[in-house]
Amino acid sequence: MIRSETVPGGVALHARRTSSLTVRYLSAGEAQRDSDEGPVRVWYATEEEIARVAAHSEGRGTLSDADWARWERLRMNDDRERFLAARIILRYMLSSGTGVRPAAWRFESDEHGRPHITSPASHTGKRFSITHTSGLVACATTYRGDVGVDAEAHDRESRPMDVARRFFHPAEFACLEACSPEQQRDTFFDVWTLKEAYVKALGRGLALPLQRFSFDLSAPPPQLPFETELGDPSEEWAFALERPTPRHSVAVAVRGGRAHLRMTCVTADTLPPE
Repeated sequence: MIRSETVPGGVALHARRTSSLTVRYLSAGEAQRDSDEGPVRVWYATEEEIARVAAHSEGRGTLSDADWARWERLRMNDDRERFLAARIILRYMLSSGTGVRPAAWRFESDEHGRPHITSPASHTGKRFSITHTSGLVACATTYRGDVGVDAEAHDRESRPMDVARRFFHPAEFACLEACSPEQQRDTFFDVWTLKEAYVKALGRGLALPLQRFSFDLSAPPPQLPFETELGDPSEEWAFALERPTPRHSVAVAVRGGRAHLRMTCVTADTLPPE
């Protein structure tokens, strides 16, 4: 059963979760006091807070030379701003409750491009995932195992049915066809976000065949049936689909059976002191 949760702005949740996953929304203060290493955590920032976090002077001071080199390669101001906000939030999030300074974290990417922690050595078992889209950035962390997070803005330019026809499982495409025109766009981004979160959690790169796994959004909410043909037992995975704002979908995928997800909206003012 989905609990009635309060999210910033009083946004009604169009939430779906696998039965093995429970979700709570925490305030920034609650999240910083939460020392339990068991849950999956997601910190996210929206709209104007992205610019404020990206301009956060202490936060900018925690970034590494490698972070700034990646920032330099970006050409669009919006992309640069979202990149800075996501990396700053990630560093403060990883440090929360650990005693590790945000500037101390070091990362490398594997052969598929998935980043992982290389230092401090005592925390290399922590997994993380980052996503950013127009109006929202989010980071997920956990010690449980593989994790992926994805966010999509529903108002970005796209051709949902054309993309779905090419990349969705036939059952997902049939579900989309059965939707009213008003529902199709939102349903498309819900499915796409879930698929991207799973791909990120698997960490096998962009070559993964998206038609060989599926989410059944025709099931009554909050159900979220999942099937895969990739040789990966579906019961090993837990998923959550959230709508933290009226125009965004955020999906989380985590390997390891039953899990607890804690969502927190952060601002530049609520970032913990370094």
